[in-house]
Amino acid sequence: MARARQGGRIKTRAHPGGLAGTVASLAEEDSAPAEVVSLAQARERARSERDFTEADRLRGEIAAAGWEVRDEASGFRLVRLA
Repeated sequence: MARARQGGRIKTRAHPGGLAGTVASLAEEDSAPAEVVSLAQARERARSERDFTEADRLRGEIAAAGWEVRDEASGFRLVRLA
């Protein structure tokens, strides 16, 4: 939550991403291990080849390693699971 001083009183407002967005933002600062990055790259290749079964399997391996892969227009982003 963000706080803003208004007329001598502190007004609290929700962060746009909520608490989960704040946690995810903090987790994104960690760098993923090379093995996890390699899995994410292989997953991206599988998706581009429309091999969604393999892409889903690789997503599971990434999650088992404690990371979430998020697809973006420019590729992917890895976020540590809390």
